[in-house]
Amino acid sequence: MERRTVGLVVVLLAVILAERSSDAATTYEVGGSTRWVIPPNTSFYEEWAEGKTFHVGDILSFNWTHVHNVANVTKEEYENCTKISSVIGSPALITLESPGHYYYICTVGTHCSRGQKLEIEVSSSNSSTPVGSLSPRSSSSSCVPLGALSATVAILVVSFLS
Repeated sequence: MERRTVGLVVVLLAVILAERSSDAATTYEVGGSTRWVIPPNTSFYEEWAEGKTFHVGDILSFNWTHVHNVANVTKEEYENCTKISSVIGSPALITLESPGHYYYICTVGTHCSRGQKLEIEVSSSNSSTPVGSLSPRSSSSSCVPLGALSATVAILVVSFLS
């Protein structure tokens, strides 16, 4: 009887660990090491976002050192590089609070028309990750996610104790 209780506790701990690891927010440094600047080409930020899956709770970190800003705009304002007065200074940490499409631009001079703009889509949960897309939450071939590892250990312990 005691073995089954230990097995049940292990299974419950594995489930808790799996949930915590899958719900962890990811902070994205927009533009990677290039950061938030006038990019080398107009598709730079589109290419940076490609293959990433953004989730509710994730954080976008916009950082720059020269004269820039970031504004959350509508699709139309994004497409037309419409300047708005509501901007955020550096560093800007933006928590993605709901699913949907989000648009960000720099409103300084011609920066937006030169490619300093970002469009992303935010998913509601990890389960909506499209097949074939990469995500910081995805494991590389040499790593096993914590949730998968804890579930495997739980199964082995339960099998051993049965």
